[in-house]
Amino acid sequence: MLAVRIWNLGTMVEVRVLRGHSASVEALSYTGNGRLLSGSFDRSVRLWNVYTGEPTCQSMDGHRGYVRCVAPYSDPERNNQKW
Repeated sequence: MLAVRIWNLGTMVEVRVLRGHSASVEALSYTGNGRLLSGSFDRSVRLWNVYTGEPTCQSMDGHRGYVRCVAPYSDPERNNQKW
């Protein structure tokens, strides 16, 4: 699947589609602050705003291989980071 679909589980209605990857999306991680990380076989990672469906930053391209796992990282020393 080239897109990430967000569903309302109470109503079983699709509420948003996140498009931008050019290959299969293989990894997802919700950051807990309204953002979702996605990793793809297109060798990129994207960070999305789940409320608007828009990317929150430029695509993180250039990985040597397929992105099969993503995880948010929080460092109190770098709390000014706005990714």
